[in-house]
Amino acid sequence: MPQSARSVRLLPASHVSSFRRIAIGSWRTAADPTVYGTLSLRAETARARVQAAGVEETRGLTALLVVALARAFARLPEANALLHWNRLLLRPTVDVAVLLPVRSPSEPPRLEPRLLPGADRLLSAEILERLAAPGSLRPQPGPLLRALRWMRGCFRPDPGATAWVAEVGALPFDTAYLPLPPGAKVPLVLVPGLPQEVPLVEGRAIVPGWVLPVHASFDHRLLDGWHAAQLAAALREAFEAPDQR
Repeated sequence: MPQSARSVRLLPASHVSSFRRIAIGSWRTAADPTVYGTLSLRAETARARVQAAGVEETRGLTALLVVALARAFARLPEANALLHWNRLLLRPTVDVAVLLPVRSPSEPPRLEPRLLPGADRLLSAEILERLAAPGSLRPQPGPLLRALRWMRGCFRPDPGATAWVAEVGALPFDTAYLPLPPGAKVPLVLVPGLPQEVPLVEGRAIVPGWVLPVHASFDHRLLDGWHAAQLAAALREAFEAPDQR
């Protein structure tokens, strides 16, 4: 799971809604309060930009989706939060981890995380460059190091990531929702499927169009329905906008 060893200054959240307070008091871990939903994004503009750039479609759409999600969180900073001892803290930066499929003849397929710090300040070309860089996974720590990290986390929270985004089409399913690992400190996981050509209604006419289905799992203790609606609207606007980069 993607983790960040950086030392950051986390700020206490203000104006915590009643729904978030109830959810925080009702659940201690992310096992129960997970909410699932699917968002269909118009993908004609994004596909055209990816084709014009001459990059592989799934990787290019992934980069555009990361840019859109990071900008959505930048517009709603109170959603960029984590829990530490049941206390809501705000992250100072928007850091998105991309889960890339890795296949090896000697190992079963897996998803490898790549953390993109400050993703809201990156362009899609910069994200593509970082995703193409060699893998950044470290060897798994031993039991003593894991215990020391746990003890440190009891007093100084690990910021984790603002969100995880699986690469477009990384999972071989039409619809898939990833779980939220309790120790990952991530409130939202997006699993986009492959773009699909479907009939769409525009005015009074039915026209062919392309959509990108995005399946979300989020922690209700950190994001309530209002936050989800605001993030979805901002994500749609940024992904479908003609000036998306």
